[in-house]
This record gives sequence, structure tokens and C-alpha cells, in this order.
Amino acid sequence: MQGSNNSLRWNETSGNGYSTGTIPNFGIGLVGASSTNNLIEANTAIGNANGIIVFPPATNNEIRQNVVVGNPSIQVTNSIPAASGVDLWDQSAASNGNHFLGNLCVTAINAPCPTTSTQAVPRKPAK
Repeated sequence: MQGSNNSLRWNETSGNGYSTGTIPNFGIGLVGASSTNNLIEANTAIGNANGIIVFPPATNNEIRQNVVVGNPSIQVTNSIPAASGVDLWDQSAASNGNHFLGNLCVTAINAPCPTTSTQAVPRKPAK
């Protein structure tokens, strides 16, 4: 997602596989300097090369209550052992102001992956 003051809620991504470029594939991503003050909430990202990635220099974004597991999927991991992926990955500087809260994940780089229960909501609530 590029731009500011956007919300991305209740989406499901899966099966976004590997490519041969320099930018990793992902299910959900915040890309570029214009990615500020966005909300990524209550999404499901399963079986992608990477789950949710925040690319530099994205700042002041909220990434919360997402279910982000199995990125990459076991099939991809076994088929392409040299490739690596992760559920949550914040590539921006530590002072970027991005906040991760209540996400359900197994692996993360520069983002918290809680070992206890979370506030994650995997599907849009019923009306």
C-alpha cells in the first residue's frame, strides 16, 4: 500500500510466492516514503512468501490484530530451501514510529511476535 491515512481491514491473502527480483514478495506491504499514518488491522495473511512487510522509509503506521502465520508455507520452504520468509517484517529504522500490537504470528524481524494470546481477529465480525 502506498499513500497516507488509509485503512486495510478484513482482507485475506495467500499464495503470493517467490520471484527472482530484489524486492521480496509479500501478502500485505507498506511501501515508500508516502506510506504514513496507515492502519493495517484484522487481516489474515497465510502461505505467502512473507506475511506483512513494512518497507523503509514507511513511518507512523499501526499494524494490529492480524493473523499472520505460515509465511512462507511449508511447501515453499521445502521446495526452495534457499529462500526465507517471515510472518512480520519491519524493514524501517527503529525510530520509524510504526507500531505492532496484538498480531498472531510465529516469526518476526524487528516486530513483536507474542508468545501469549493476542487480540487478533482473523475474520470480519458478523453483523
